[in-house]
Amino acid sequence: MVCSKINTDLLRCISIVFGAFCMIAINDGTMYVAGIYVSYWMTEMNATRFELDWVGSTQMGLAFCLGPLVGQLIAKIGVRFVSLIGGVLCLVSFIVCGFTGHIAMLYFFYGILSGTGIGFAYMSAVVAVTLNFESKRSIAMGIITCGTGFGSAIMSIIVPHLVQSMGWRKTMFILAAITINLGLFGAMLVSRKQVQTARKSMVFPAGATDLMFLDRSTVRSLRMPSEILGSSAAINSTLMLNELMNDKRMNHFLGNIGSFVYMAQLDQLIPKGLKQKRSRFYLFTNVEYDFLLITTFLFSVTFMPPINYMFDRLRNKDIPENLISMIMSAVGIFGAVSRLSVGLVASFRWCKKLLFMFFWLVMYTVINVGSNFMTRWSQLAGYSALLGCCDGKLTVTCQCKHSVQGAYVVLQPIIMAELVPKDDLTSALGISLLASGAGYLLGPPIMSVVYDRWKSYDICYTLCGVLSFVGSLSILCIISLRLRRYRENAKEQQLKARLENEMNRIESESSSEI
Repeated sequence: MVCSKINTDLLRCISIVFGAFCMIAINDGTMYVAGIYVSYWMTEMNATRFELDWVGSTQMGLAFCLGPLVGQLIAKIGVRFVSLIGGVLCLVSFIVCGFTGHIAMLYFFYGILSGTGIGFAYMSAVVAVTLNFESKRSIAMGIITCGTGFGSAIMSIIVPHLVQSMGWRKTMFILAAITINLGLFGAMLVSRKQVQTARKSMVFPAGATDLMFLDRSTVRSLRMPSEILGSSAAINSTLMLNELMNDKRMNHFLGNIGSFVYMAQLDQLIPKGLKQKRSRFYLFTNVEYDFLLITTFLFSVTFMPPINYMFDRLRNKDIPENLISMIMSAVGIFGAVSRLSVGLVASFRWCKKLLFMFFWLVMYTVINVGSNFMTRWSQLAGYSALLGCCDGKLTVTCQCKHSVQGAYVVLQPIIMAELVPKDDLTSALGISLLASGAGYLLGPPIMSVVYDRWKSYDICYTLCGVLSFVGSLSILCIISLRLRRYRENAKEQQLKARLENEMNRIESESSSEI
């Protein structure tokens, strides 16, 4: 009996992780290949890069900015139904795109509708893992976020060949067939038995207060005083919230993109009466947080253009078609490796996370600017790999960027948790998510204006490097502020120690005189 229960729970865990992994792979793989279509759209629709880059940026921006809205929808109808809706929206959008020949239709169906569908599916995957795992949550989140690298690698190989052999319109139908599987994999996001038991504890209105009813097993596990359990007074509180925030495992969990979404929902668990009344702009009085927010926005602006432009850039450099897909796939493969490796390194106490992030941002600048001088396919493959893995411990021969991106994605929320008080972490992560979404939305159009003006991808990559360097300077400002505070605290401790020694000396002298 016990073995059957364990096996059943294990199967549910595998089902959830596998389903979420596949959903993340489909979502990110679909978003990362948008740049491949742009060159074909430009030729067929006689449009500028600026006009068409809004299509992909709208898709990605919506996918990341819909978190709070989709979270409310999931709370009402569940993750499986929401993921099914997301798959259907993607199916409809890509089928219509296969028949359309107008930019406005691409804006609505490829940008808005498919972006909404991807956002629905992405949130469903992250929330399912968040709710169903506790002690192993960091491992589960690490596995599913690797779907980003897996999906982008596979799609980078498949889509160029399909477009060349079938045309971009028929490829849209294949994308529709792939994305409808979001509903299939969403059906695998079943609830574990422990979660179903926990749902017996409910909070519902009872007059002017909220009564919290706990099932017997939960009451016993909490070990609350009998005076509280025996009281008939209404309880208006949220249990275990502070313990959750102080849990060391949250340090690992905050290393995943899903932490943005999860932490943004914690605010809904806190009764309004318990929240301290503060100004809406209270967080912006934290200068260190402001600098990190600037870095987040600037990095998000530079996140997608190097990937979107890589296909056309490689063609302009006369790289053979059979090598282009291989070079682009390195971005995803090394990106997945980077997320795991950087998360592991950042989990150690000896790791200075701010310096670690500064290193990655400077490296991001160097490789983007340095890629302008690369002409051979092996050099560009190295660049695509060190956009995937820049950690010398993993490989000393590669030179790329998506892993630099992976490093930032992992480090940013961990550093934010150190800079912002835990009571404000929910709001801080929510604002950061909006800044990221704005960067994803504006980045490709900004770079397309640069390209349309100078007709050079090298200038676009140089600008990405410059912006990321400005972001690294913001991190350097945070480091300098923290060093100054550290020196001030050290002086204060010295003064306290001297004062305490002086008081002890006076006390000893007075006692000896007596």
